Amino acid sequence: PFWREANFRSRFLFLEACGVAADVAMKPRDYQVQCLDRVKAENTIVILPTGTGKTLIAVLAIDHFRREGKGRALFIVPTRPLVDQQANTVRTHSEGKLKVLEVTGAKGEMSALDWREALKCYDVFVGTPEVFRRAFVDAAHLAIADFGLVIFDECHNATGNSAMAAIMRDVVHRSDGGSPGPRILGLTASFVNGAMKDPASNRREIEGLLQSRIFCPTVPQQRQVEFKRIDYSICPMEQVKQFVESKIEELVALVAECGVKPPAVRDAIRRGEHICSELGMSAFVYYLQSCITPQLQSMLDAGGQGTKAKEAKRNLANIQRVLQDVSARLSKIGE
Repeated sequence: PFWREANFRSRFLFLEACGVAADVAMKPRDYQVQCLDRVKAENTIVILPTGTGKTLIAVLAIDHFRREGKGRALFIVPTRPLVDQQANTVRTHSEGKLKVLEVTGAKGEMSALDWREALKCYDVFVGTPEVFRRAFVDAAHLAIADFGLVIFDECHNATGNSAMAAIMRDVVHRSDGGSPGPRILGLTASFVNGAMKDPASNRREIEGLLQSRIFCPTVPQQRQVEFKRIDYSICPMEQVKQFVESKIEELVALVAECGVKPPAVRDAIRRGEHICSELGMSAFVYYLQSCITPQLQSMLDAGGQGTKAKEAKRNLANIQRVLQDVSARLSKIGE
């Protein structure tokens, strides 16, 4: 079924994005272990190319600091769609199946009581920067001491008057100097946001703002992808129309012999032409098997009479098996 295929593909894409093979799902690669070791030791901004596993490093860091008893994790992501994605990733791949809260502001502001209850119930808070900025700065419903790890996803967005920057300046920087404060983990593919005019200055700014040091591990070269050229002929549209029309009319003729005249045959042919030309042979065969044939069978059951009707019904059942050969016939058209 499509939903199973979609779920499998989503899991595969996550594993691929983490730089992990499907058969060793949560075994980190050497450079990811190096990143985790840095985060264990100090505030760190990890710079890795897209698709090399930054999300896995975040999950590993969350697991480590939870084992160390350092409290909750705050996972700040730039957009609402990423909130759902990263929250599901943490739920699925963290140790102990942590309780994860998604906060986007889509359902309105959370009250002080809501936040207090959330602090009692959840291990990881995942949300957008502005939601957390309002909770920390405007309403003071949260305190940075409530969290042992703060993760800034796509941390190059922490510039100027952005909500990410405000959380660091107005919350983390102003926290009690006597406490060590949370561990900071920044994740990005590039620490420069915008034009590459003065990268050295950009680096100083983001390291100063996040109170972190940049770490850019060496990523082994991925295997080379080889492409093969495949020559194929495109079936002319006119021949597609002729083929579709002949197949549908072949089925319609069976019920017409019994005195049953199917309505809207031209509409059925037009839809079949569209399906075959846009989605291919498999979709057209499905259309015949699951749409056209059952409808004709119902018409026969309702209006067909006599010996011819019974024979036609038997033929329709046989056509279900015959349709398996349709794809091979169509491939010959236009050769």
